[in-house]
Amino acid sequence: MNLVNSEKSYTQIKQLIEQETNQAGKSFTVGKFTGIGWLFIQHSPEEPASPLIAVKQYAKTVNIYVPIDENEPPLVEQYAQIFGKSNLGKTCIRISSLTPTRLDALKALVQKIKREAEQSA
Repeated sequence: MNLVNSEKSYTQIKQLIEQETNQAGKSFTVGKFTGIGWLFIQHSPEEPASPLIAVKQYAKTVNIYVPIDENEPPLVEQYAQIFGKSNLGKTCIRISSLTPTRLDALKALVQKIKREAEQSA
C-alpha cells in the first residue's frame, strides 16, 4: 500500500466511524501515540479520557485500536478470518487494503463498541 492508498483508506475508515458513532474524531495523545479517537470515556478523575475507538495512519497501513476486556477473548480475534490473523494485534487491526467485506466488518465492529458503551453509561 502506498501513501495515496493509505490516505484513501484512512479517509474511508474515519468517515465510517464518524457516521456510525455520530461523532467527529478528536485528536489525542498518550505517550508517544497520537491518533484520532471516538467514544471517549473517563476512567478516573486523575487520568485523561481515553477513546474506545482510535485510528492512526502509518505509511503502509491504517491501524484501528479497540478496547480489551480482560474477562473475554480480544474483540479483534472475531475478525481474523476477514482481516487475516497476521493483521491483528491484541487490540489492533492493521489495514493495508479495504474491501467491501472489510468495510462491513468495521461497521459491525464500531456498532458493537458503540452499543456496549451506551449500555455501560
